[in-house]
Amino acid sequence: MIVAIISMAGNWNVNIKKEHNDQEAANYEIDRDDENDLPFACFICRESFQNPVVTKCKHYFCEKCALQHYKKTKRCFVCSEQTFGVFNPAKDIIKRMKDQKNKSDEKVKADEEVDDT
Repeated sequence: MIVAIISMAGNWNVNIKKEHNDQEAANYEIDRDDENDLPFACFICRESFQNPVVTKCKHYFCEKCALQHYKKTKRCFVCSEQTFGVFNPAKDIIKRMKDQKNKSDEKVKADEEVDDT
């Protein structure tokens, strides 16, 4: 393999970058069984999700961020897999966001009731 690295120095850099991207992408893979593993922010803007979408490779972004990135490159921002422009609504994140909002609303209501007594 060292011979290949020496004789193919240009390819070696690309392979190292791809291996690094694969390792980095593994850090962001989503386990569908554990909702706690879902990301809480967009990988592109690092803000809370606005209209969250998910790619075929299971990476989550704001819809606007995903579409802006898609204009630059057709590949996933996280793992560089081809997206083919497929960005589905991230139903699991949308559900979690609604659940969190409901819990927050319930807490505010409970706090108001305590203050009234």
